[in-house]
Amino acid sequence: VSRYGALLDSTVDRVTDALPLLGVLVFYAEAPTLAVVPGLALIGAVVIPYVRARTEALGATLPGLFMRRPERLVLLIICLLLGELEAAVQVAAPLLLLGTFVLAALNTFGGVLVLRAARVALDASELDTSEFERSRPPSASSTTLRRP
Repeated sequence: VSRYGALLDSTVDRVTDALPLLGVLVFYAEAPTLAVVPGLALIGAVVIPYVRARTEALGATLPGLFMRRPERLVLLIICLLLGELEAAVQVAAPLLLLGTFVLAALNTFGGVLVLRAARVALDASELDTSEFERSRPPSASSTTLRRP
């Protein structure tokens, strides 16, 4: 796989994560209070992979954490399937809204977890780098000679 192919794959993954939630957001657009729920789920679906990718770009690695793409995708499919069921309430597709609310809450929790793990991983990689820098003898190019 080329570097561009990996980039394209990641980009398509993000778009395919966002489009169904955007559809749910549009579905509830006439009720702005309800539209906040899929909006929050959408933000969480973007934040988690962004933090992971950015952490790895900064040279640290993260362990497998909660609410990665497969978990988010399965939960989203369940939400969309629940949207077909009727309930005796005044809200359109209430089970879709409930499932999207659960997705939003879990994405928020997952986002907090990935940020905390990223901080630990980045702090650890900084310590490793600084220990490496201290143990390395200074090179001639890194020292400057000044004449009086």
